Amino acid sequence: MVLSQDGTLWVAESSLAAIAQIAPSGKVTQHPLPRDGGFAPRPSDLVPSPDGGIWYAAGDQLGHLSRPGKFTWWGDGGEVGNGPGAGPDVPGFPDALTLGPDDTVWYEHSAAGDNSSAVWT
Repeated sequence: MVLSQDGTLWVAESSLAAIAQIAPSGKVTQHPLPRDGGFAPRPSDLVPSPDGGIWYAAGDQLGHLSRPGKFTWWGDGGEVGNGPGAGPDVPGFPDALTLGPDDTVWYEHSAAGDNSSAVWT
C-alpha cells in the first residue's frame, strides 16, 4: 500500500490480481492487471510515480498504472518466470522497486541464486 502526493491510496490486491485506487473522496476503483502468459500478475510492490500514478511489480511483469487507469507494462514474453531484466539462462521476476533522484525506476531482478539490479525508465 502506498500514498501518492495527491492523497490517492494505492493497494496491491495480490489474491485478486488487481490494484485498488482509493481517491481522497473515498471512491474506490479496482484495476485488474493485464495478463500475457507467465506467472499470475499478483502485485506485491508499489511505488508512486511523479505523474500521480504508480509503478508496480506483479509476478513476472513490471508496469505503470496511470491515475486515469491506463496500464503500460512489460511482461515475460509468454515464457514463465522470464520477466523484465531476465536473460535466456536466468529466469526470474522484478521486485523491490524504487525511484532514483531523476525519477528512473530501479528494481531488483529476483531469481533462484541470483540477485541483480536493472533499470527501467
